[in-house]
Amino acid sequence: MPLFRRIEDKHGVDEPGYEPRPDDEQDARPPPETSPPNQSGESYLCGVCGTPRSDPIGNCSECGSDVLLKVVDGYVLSFPAHTVPCPRCGSTERPLVFRGWVRQIGFVWTVRESRASAYVCRPCAERLTSTALALNALLGWWSIGSFFFYGWRALFHNWRAVWTVPLNPGAWGALDAAEFAASVRGEREAAFASVTEAVIRESPLRFLTRTQQELVLGANGLYELLGVSTSSSLEELRAAFRSRCKEIHPDLQSGSASATEDMIQLNNAWEILRSEQMRRAYDWLEAQRAGVPS
Repeated sequence: MPLFRRIEDKHGVDEPGYEPRPDDEQDARPPPETSPPNQSGESYLCGVCGTPRSDPIGNCSECGSDVLLKVVDGYVLSFPAHTVPCPRCGSTERPLVFRGWVRQIGFVWTVRESRASAYVCRPCAERLTSTALALNALLGWWSIGSFFFYGWRALFHNWRAVWTVPLNPGAWGALDAAEFAASVRGEREAAFASVTEAVIRESPLRFLTRTQQELVLGANGLYELLGVSTSSSLEELRAAFRSRCKEIHPDLQSGSASATEDMIQLNNAWEILRSEQMRRAYDWLEAQRAGVPS
């Protein structure tokens, strides 16, 4: 994403009823929490700004997003409904869960084994599990190694996929929560550092939290990313977001670094443009970049 071009001090859109806070009060604002998620046990992570959370109740206190990722032992294991579509059925109506499967083919002394993992909805996870179990039952047990070891191991992993994540999800390709949080924070913090407080005080950015300001300042080309016009309605934005997710995430294999980055950008675009205040601030920012007087 292109770096934010520094804006010269200009007067922005005047909002009725706004009273600027004293400088000392603004300086006293606590910075957003930046510590990584817990590396053991269960916790939660905002999927838009990367802020760790200890409970799943309510929206993110930093950016207002309701995109909440479940983290267990330092790995992202689920995505909420109405965010990322399932790569198998394309539905956004159900949460995505991380699952892993083993398929194998055995013949006399040899065993050919392959493993796969993905973030999918539960019905698709059950279908993929049934497919893996059926394949192994037909082709996986025709070797001595399968009968004594490999077949039973595959059966264990596949039955486990019915209800829970693989053992050691990191080895199966689950997203590292600390790396995910760092990737969503880094660019927006850099963008915020390039803007003066005077610009923020005299623009629609002043109505946003620190994290929301960072999200907006680090964003660029959101309408182009979603393939919509600047006058698109919320419903049009939602439809475009879901469509673009299906295009950019054809399989959601967790080992893909580009899929993670694309997901971050799409979620940021949706979170910014669906918020009236953040969308107003982003539109103002784009006008300044284009040299349009405010």
